[in-house]
Amino acid sequence: MTFNCNMRRVVMLVIINLTGRYLQIDVLTLNAVFPWFFLSRDTYWTVRGLLLSNMLETVQGILENFAEMVQRFGYVPGGGRVYQSKRSGPPLLIPTVLEYLEHSNDITLIRSLLPTLEREYDFWMTNRTVDIRGSDGSMHTLNRYHVLVGKSRPEAWRLDERTARSLQRGADPADFHSHVATAVESGWEFSSRWLADVGPQARRLASIRTRNIVPVDLNAMMCLNEVALSRIYQRAGDRRKAGYYNNAAARRRVAMDKVMWSERRGAWFDYDLQAEGRRDRFYMSNIWPLWAKCYGNGMGDANVEARVLSYLKQYTDVLNYTGGVPASLQESGQTWDYPYGAAPNHFVLIEALSVSQLTEAKNAALNLTRKWLETNYRDWVHTGNMWDTYNVITGRHPGHSEEEEEVKDGYGWTNGVALHLLDKYGNLLKAPDVSGARDNHTPTALLLIGCLVSVLLTML
Repeated sequence: MTFNCNMRRVVMLVIINLTGRYLQIDVLTLNAVFPWFFLSRDTYWTVRGLLLSNMLETVQGILENFAEMVQRFGYVPGGGRVYQSKRSGPPLLIPTVLEYLEHSNDITLIRSLLPTLEREYDFWMTNRTVDIRGSDGSMHTLNRYHVLVGKSRPEAWRLDERTARSLQRGADPADFHSHVATAVESGWEFSSRWLADVGPQARRLASIRTRNIVPVDLNAMMCLNEVALSRIYQRAGDRRKAGYYNNAAARRRVAMDKVMWSERRGAWFDYDLQAEGRRDRFYMSNIWPLWAKCYGNGMGDANVEARVLSYLKQYTDVLNYTGGVPASLQESGQTWDYPYGAAPNHFVLIEALSVSQLTEAKNAALNLTRKWLETNYRDWVHTGNMWDTYNVITGRHPGHSEEEEEVKDGYGWTNGVALHLLDKYGNLLKAPDVSGARDNHTPTALLLIGCLVSVLLTML
């Protein structure tokens, strides 16, 4: 059986928060909504699902709500609770606005949002930048996460206090707490990306040093912000500002090529400020510039695509796991490491490969889509839920870990990415055999959210 799913009227559930407008989205599940949680990173993928469902009014409300938060705090805060307002999150509000504009042509709303979008961008360029010397000796400005909060997180107070007590003699607990808060701002809480490789506490949370790392994916996102602002201002008729942001994106591409690109390996890598060099380990974040086209002239390059594909196949072999691609190859026990994978990284890798000029890359995108959606579906058959992360070896969601309050089900980004992939590849996919599953919620659909029939959209 093949699945050619028309998802223009798929039902999505929303909740009301703060100013009475739509904020956090939970797609086709009643089990878990998080009224305190509205990272722009998460909402970017959820909004893509809403746009596929033609829920423009809902998206408009989300964008207006984010705009109000930027006006209030000067940036998109990491959540709706007071303590979360001290940090931001991965900056995807501006690319989300561009997605809405391209789907709706609502230039009136976008014009009203432009001052707010500039304020969000300026926050990152004023408070989250660092100058680095590139391979050619020239200086380049790139972004990093950087939160100066020197206390334990209220949402994980016990863990933070216990870890702080285990620090080496002479270590500053406030500095440790700042690195932890910075990791939370990154969205990768937690991962070996931020942990020391050597020393008595290597690869343990006590060795965290997030502020010292200049992340590849953050700078790819900032490149997306600059390209998005250029396109939005072009649509708004302001050629001067469109050119300004286009030039900013060009400077960033040069900076990432000089600082983060490894010609030997054929990929981009995080930069370690303390070690003054790249961290040459595989993380899914290494691939984000390929998706953002944040390299070269910004138009894509078959030679670079071939180098990255070779890196994925020969250096890492990450395309051969049965349930998707892990966030890293480091088995640290952390959520954003081996063997766990999350929907946003799969979206980025699949999209990057699918638009490649290389047939082999396009085939790899389809194959990874099949693996990821089958992982989503098989675990849904067992649990009745979609999850924020999955074990790409077993195909199941992780259990509870001490780093999180609870395992999150009904997760918006997983649902949004699944909708997107089904819309793109649904006619090429076949349902996996789940006849022997313990709890078979549906015998025919490849994925619960993509192929469910619309249920009275007008009732929303």
